[in-house]
Amino acid sequence: MEGKLSAMNLVSFLILMLVQSTVSYHEEPEKHGELDCSIGYHNYNQECTAEGDGYKYCTWKSKSIAITQCTAPKSQCRCSENWWYEMKCGCYNPAKTPPFPETGVIRWSGQHEDKQYNDTGRNLVYRVATINGHIRRDTAGAYFLNESKASFSWRDLHAKPVVTNEITIFQPTDDGSFLKYSRNGKTNKCSVEIVQKSPKLLSGWYINSWGLWELDSEKENKNDVIAQVWKRGYWADDHRYNWEWQIDYDSDKNHGVPKKFVEWADDDSSHWHQITKTYKYVPIGDSDIGINIDDLCYNN
Repeated sequence: MEGKLSAMNLVSFLILMLVQSTVSYHEEPEKHGELDCSIGYHNYNQECTAEGDGYKYCTWKSKSIAITQCTAPKSQCRCSENWWYEMKCGCYNPAKTPPFPETGVIRWSGQHEDKQYNDTGRNLVYRVATINGHIRRDTAGAYFLNESKASFSWRDLHAKPVVTNEITIFQPTDDGSFLKYSRNGKTNKCSVEIVQKSPKLLSGWYINSWGLWELDSEKENKNDVIAQVWKRGYWADDHRYNWEWQIDYDSDKNHGVPKKFVEWADDDSSHWHQITKTYKYVPIGDSDIGINIDDLCYNN
């Protein structure tokens, strides 16, 4: 009986040792930040070099690390996660996006175009709407936005685009807060709420979290004004998105005056849309934005 117990204890001891060794193996710290090309499947991830002037990726055949070196003007590396959760890197121009003017009046006009195949997939239906708007902001933070936007029915491709008008006003108060008035459509009735700050004159650099802005080209015009083209793109599965800003950068004032904006999207090669806006900017200094709320909001 004692021999059987000893044998059972020995077996239990060996099983315990095997379990402990297995657990300790899996609990070894994982290595992060190092590109591993030796894994069984092809590693599509990439990473910047330690110096930040190039990026590393895995080759297909030898499964070894290769390096793409960045050169001026795209002299630095940056990485972001794509639609498939893979880390992708590229060389970019490290120039920073300049701020837009803090105050003034910005007016724009343009088109919203929509192209989509019908149910048969043979005929391409083209629709277009005219859009426009303007923004004003003064040094006190008073803000006025009047903008028309277009929408297109995806069910009825022959329906005309619907253009709606939106008005937003921020009026400063004595305690430092703002009264925000909002109006949408043909109604003259505005909703009112208290907020703590007013928006920037133009928040044109923020689109969404997709892609990153990059200086594509620049050319000096005159009086220290540089014509710049900034681009941004994102590829999500079978969808592609591209944005472009054309601005005049004033080095003395350290701001970029908007000239043109383009947004283009391709949804799985069956639906396209493009928004094009042409801008004009007029500085106003410390002067009032010249908006009478009673003329725009009858419930004020």
